[in-house]
Amino acid sequence: MSNTSLLSSLWAPWLLGLVLSFAMEWVALPRPVNPIIRGWQALLVHVGLWTAFFGLMLLVFQRPWFGAINLLAFLFLLIEIGNIKWVMLREPFIYPDFEYFTDTIKYPRLYLPFFGVRNAVLATLGYGLALAVGLYFEPALNLSAVAWVTGILPEAWKVSWLGRVLQLLVVMAGFVAVGAALLAAAGRAPLPVSFNAGQDQRKLGFLYFLWRYRQEESVRPPVDEYAPFRKLLNATETKEIKASKGAGRDPAAAAVTGVGEGSSTHHLERATVQVVDAANHVANASGGVRMPLGSTDRPDLVMLQCESFFDLRRTFSTAKPELLSAFDALRGQAQGQGRLHVPAWGANTVRTEYAVISGVDPARLGVHRYNPYRRYARHAVPTIATYLRSLGYKTVCVHPYVAEFYRRTLTIPGMGFDVFLGQEAFPDAKRFGPYISDEAVADKIAALLGEARDDDGRQPLFIYAITMENHGPLDWETVADGEQQHYFTEPLPSGCDDVVAYARHIVNADRMMQSVSATLDSLDRPGGMCVFGDHVPIMPAVYASMGEPDGTTDYFYWANQSLRASVSGRLQGVKQGAELESELGMESGVRQGQGQGQEQGQTRDLPAHELSVAFLKGMGLL
Repeated sequence: MSNTSLLSSLWAPWLLGLVLSFAMEWVALPRPVNPIIRGWQALLVHVGLWTAFFGLMLLVFQRPWFGAINLLAFLFLLIEIGNIKWVMLREPFIYPDFEYFTDTIKYPRLYLPFFGVRNAVLATLGYGLALAVGLYFEPALNLSAVAWVTGILPEAWKVSWLGRVLQLLVVMAGFVAVGAALLAAAGRAPLPVSFNAGQDQRKLGFLYFLWRYRQEESVRPPVDEYAPFRKLLNATETKEIKASKGAGRDPAAAAVTGVGEGSSTHHLERATVQVVDAANHVANASGGVRMPLGSTDRPDLVMLQCESFFDLRRTFSTAKPELLSAFDALRGQAQGQGRLHVPAWGANTVRTEYAVISGVDPARLGVHRYNPYRRYARHAVPTIATYLRSLGYKTVCVHPYVAEFYRRTLTIPGMGFDVFLGQEAFPDAKRFGPYISDEAVADKIAALLGEARDDDGRQPLFIYAITMENHGPLDWETVADGEQQHYFTEPLPSGCDDVVAYARHIVNADRMMQSVSATLDSLDRPGGMCVFGDHVPIMPAVYASMGEPDGTTDYFYWANQSLRASVSGRLQGVKQGAELESELGMESGVRQGQGQGQEQGQTRDLPAHELSVAFLKGMGLL
C-alpha cells in the first residue's frame, strides 16, 4: 500500500468525524456558542483532541471508519451524561467527573440509576453489536502483528509485511503528533475560565471546556490567607508555640505551606501526614490551655451533616407542620439558626463538607471547588478539627458508608480528625432503605459520648457525623398506597412519590436530632450540637409539578442546659462578632436575619463556609 493510498483511506473518516464532532456539541446542555466565536485556542484544542485520539483509535483497531465511530460514540455518551446531569444537578459534565466512571463500577447504586439501568444495558449491548459489525465488515489496514510474530505468515512475507506495519505506525504517530502540537500551541495562551461550569461550556465549547478544567487542576489555589482556622491558630498561640517556631512561622502553617506542589494524588498522603502533624504539634505545644469560657470543662460538640436535608415545608405547602417537630423545638432553643447557602445542588456532598470543615469559601478553590477531595493536597489547610485539637479535643468523624469513598480515608485524617469511623464501625446497624439509618448514627454518637463520659479526666469530644440514610435515588424506593397521607395534608400530583419517600427519611432525621440532643442533655457536662443539610435532594419530577426549592438548606446550632448556663452573658456582641468576622476574612453582615451578633435565638442566613466559626462562637469558644 503506497503512502498516497494509505492517506486517502484515512482523511475521509478523519474529516467527516471532525465535522460531526462539532455538530454534536449543539445537542449539549447548555448549548455552546458557534465555534467561530469561541477563540482560536478552542478550535485548536478541539481539532487537536480529535486528531490525536483518531490516531490512537487507528493503533487500536486499524480501521479508520470504526475508529471515528468509536470516538463519536464516546463523545455522544459524555454529552448525554452531561445533559442528564444538567437536568438533575444544574451543571454539565466537567473534567473531574471522569473519575465517576470507575466509581460507577464500585458504587453502582449511587450513580447508575441516574443514567438509567435500561439505558446502560442498551448502550452496552449496542456498543457490543457495533464492535462486532465494525470488526467484521471493515477490513483492517494491515495484517496483525501477532500473526507475523508467531510465524503464521510465510517467510517471504516478513519484510514486506514489516514495511507496511512500520508505514502504518508512522501514519498513526503522525496523527498523534499533529494533535499534540495543536494542543501545545493552544496551551501557550489559554482562554480564561470563570469556574461557572455552565457558563464556561457555553463560551468555550464542550471539548475545550473539559480541557481547560483539566489544566486548572494543576493549579494550587491561594487559600491559605482565606483559611479562618489558620488565623485562629496563629492568633491563639501561646508563648511556648512562638518560641518553637524558629523561623517565625507557626507549625501548622509550616506544615501546610507547600503541600500540593507538583502533581496531585501521590502527594495526598504526604499532605495528610503534614497537616495531622501540625495539629498534633499545636495541640501538644499549647497544652490545651486556652479556654474562652474561663474553665477547663470544655463542651462536647457534635456536628450533624444531614444528607439531602432541608425544611421541605418551605417549598411544599401541603407538608404537615408536625413533620419536623424536634427540628422546630430545637430551633426555638438555638443559639443561631437560618438558611445555609450551600455550594451543591442535589449531590456532591463533599463540596459542602469541605466548606464547613475548612471554613474556606469554595470560590477560592478554582476548579477544585467541584470535588475538593480529588486533589486535596493542593488546598490542605487547618480546619475546625485542627483548631479544636489545639484546644485539647479528641476529634472523631463518623460516616456510615464505604470509608474509601471520595478518598475520605486520606482526606478526613488530613483535616485533623483523630478517628474516622466508616461503615465497618456499624457491623449490625439498622438500615432504613438501602443505607445505614439515621437512628444508627444517633446510637453511635450516644455510644461515643457515653464511652467518653466513663473516662475520668477525659478529653472533650468533637464528633462530625455525615449521615447516609436519605441518599438517593429516591425514585428507586417503594411508596405504599396511602402513605402520602401520613406526611401531606392533600393528595399529591401524579408522579410525585419521590417526595413521599423523602418525607419519611426527613422524619427519621428529625428523630435523630431529638435523640442526639437528648443524649447531650443527659450529660453532666456542657454540650452543643450543630445541624445542617448538605444540599437539597434530586427530585426533578416533583419540582416540575410542585415547585422547586431555592437551593438553600437549613441549619441551627444548639447548646444543652449546662452549656447555656455556662455561656450566658459571654457570647460575642454585635461589634465583637463583626470584628472577628473581619479578622477571619469572612463577610460581615446578615443575608436575611435580625442582627449581626450571635445573640441566642438569632436568625441569620449563612454561606456554608462560615458555619463552623458561627457554631464555635455560639458555643462560647470564640
